[in-house]
Amino acid sequence: MKKRAKGISLVELILSIAVLSFLSVYVIQMFITSKALNQKAYDLDRSVAISETIFELVKSDKTLMALRSSSGFKHATFIDAENGTTAIAYFDDKWKPVKSVDESVYSVMFSAEEIPSLNYERVDYKVVVEKNDREVEHIYEIDMQRYY
Repeated sequence: MKKRAKGISLVELILSIAVLSFLSVYVIQMFITSKALNQKAYDLDRSVAISETIFELVKSDKTLMALRSSSGFKHATFIDAENGTTAIAYFDDKWKPVKSVDESVYSVMFSAEEIPSLNYERVDYKVVVEKNDREVEHIYEIDMQRYY
């Protein structure tokens, strides 16, 4: 009479490790995808918050002095033209303002264009947020018109 050994064989052990490693690849892929989507959602959230702040400052002060003195635009480059103003602010990977494009990961461009009319003055405002990683990635854009 033969005794059967209890336990698992080498073949069973190898097969179970193969199945676990095959399944773990998909779990790791889900974590990597989740991290990337989480970062995109965070970037979009910060972009919307900065855009709302800009528009609130513009609503309170048409001359844009409040925007020029705000913390997010303290290092921004302002270009004043005959019919409007453009400002570009740069931010690092934690969305903190930085002085130059070399240190930046994100850029926020604000433009205000005055369009004169017969009875009123219309100002078109626009905010564009981009990520300047390896290639420029458009994150968010919003427009607003005000009549004075």
